[in-house]
Amino acid sequence: MATSVAQGFNELRAGFDLTDLQDDFAKTKIQNIREFMGKHFEMAHSPISVGSYARKTIIRVERDVDIVAPLDYPTYKDRYDNYSSAFLYMVRDALNEEFGSTTVSSKKVAVKLDFSTFAVDVVPCFNRSGGGYFMPNGNGGWMATNPPFHTEFMRLANISHDYKLKVLVKLMKFWNIANGHHLSSLHVELMTEKIWRNSDFEENLYSYLVAETLRCMESWTRSSFADPWESGNAIDVQLSSDERDMAVRMLNEDAENARKAEEFRKNGQIEKAFERWGVIYHHQFPAYG
Repeated sequence: MATSVAQGFNELRAGFDLTDLQDDFAKTKIQNIREFMGKHFEMAHSPISVGSYARKTIIRVERDVDIVAPLDYPTYKDRYDNYSSAFLYMVRDALNEEFGSTTVSSKKVAVKLDFSTFAVDVVPCFNRSGGGYFMPNGNGGWMATNPPFHTEFMRLANISHDYKLKVLVKLMKFWNIANGHHLSSLHVELMTEKIWRNSDFEENLYSYLVAETLRCMESWTRSSFADPWESGNAIDVQLSSDERDMAVRMLNEDAENARKAEEFRKNGQIEKAFERWGVIYHHQFPAYG
């Protein structure tokens, strides 16, 4: 039973980690897809896990595991160099024969395999000279991306914050998901990192850290967010104006709710603080008492 705000956040965090069954399932599917791609395509190298699962910031309620699958460019360039959509559908058709019903993601950048436990997004791509990959951009062309860079970037950032940054990231990702998932996981992660890049977690209470992150994130979401990888596009390049406006509005409202929650906590009005955090986390914050 949580009778302090700190206990409430500890209870919330306790449900974030993947179960052993979920983790084993993800590992098995990643291996299955690696083996399939190696048998059916000429690969530049074996597919690798990327995204939240690779960065170790995935939370239990998420259902996406991401894989980049770099095909051999000399083998496929003549047919697909100027037509990434056909490249994507070619990979989709092959995966569909092996794994059943698959779809191309709504933004036409990946092939989605929807399993019972997780959906696996396979991103077919080509190696990029200078690092990273070229992946479909949803419009028939290509865009540069470098998920392994982000994995290492977040690993080092977490170390610099005494391994507490990824806990805060998970709390912010859960807020995002509970409130409609208008921002991508990577966008939330990298904004959280940048907000705290030059600051220590002097106050270790996660209620304070979340409140401050919500306050800062509202203004940062209003404009385009640059990729820390110097060759990358804006992280939020595919964020629609409607989604951006909705995210800004929610951040503004919940930053104020968090400010009030922290006032209640400091004044000893713990039950009222719990009520505010319940609003912020869309009634998924632990109950008081």
